[in-house]
Amino acid sequence: NSYTYFAGDSAKTITIPGTASGVITAGSFMSVPSTWTDKDGTSHDQAGTVDNDLGILGGTTGDISNFSSRGPTADSRTKPEVVAPGEPIISTLASNFKTSFSSGEIAESGKLHVKSQGTSMASPLVAGTVALLFQKNKCLTTADLKTALQHSADSDSFTGSVPNNNFGYGKLDALGAIQAVSAAGTDCASEIISAASDLTTPRSTGSAADDTDNKDTTSSSSPYKSSCQA
Repeated sequence: NSYTYFAGDSAKTITIPGTASGVITAGSFMSVPSTWTDKDGTSHDQAGTVDNDLGILGGTTGDISNFSSRGPTADSRTKPEVVAPGEPIISTLASNFKTSFSSGEIAESGKLHVKSQGTSMASPLVAGTVALLFQKNKCLTTADLKTALQHSADSDSFTGSVPNNNFGYGKLDALGAIQAVSAAGTDCASEIISAASDLTTPRSTGSAADDTDNKDTTSSSSPYKSSCQA
């Protein structure tokens, strides 16, 4: 028997739980700037030559991270919802983990910070944005949150036309998402309970043109405003 081999692709690489319809799935892109300085004063570039010891995995500043999984889901839903900066991310370093990183990954600021990368670095930015959305309006359902994040997301030459299965609806715009929702006018307890059965059914977000072009939140019929708005 003879066999023909074909090059694989990155499609449908998002896995459970990111494939769930009620989950807000975050992808990663390489942030600007892509450089950092280590504790010895040496400058490194995440977009430079691949160096596994430094977690430099190749790629282009502003573009999707090479390690960021792609959609669609098995039932052809677009994933991720949005992408956020996931490399290089400088964050706090636990003292008992200093030996877990190379000297080039320890940042210069008092040796108390470390450079890392991953969708695990991107997802906290999305989660933090969601926390701020809840702070403004605790009535928001999963569908409301997705709508605010997706319709406020930015597109550029790297994302291309959105939504797509690399960048989702685009790059996270935290301020835009917060400005897209109204403050709650009630304590929302009854609304949250009654909406619980609908959490796995995301609200329709319209066409790709709507997602990139229509960010006007002044209308009372705006899709960004919660049903329990003030």
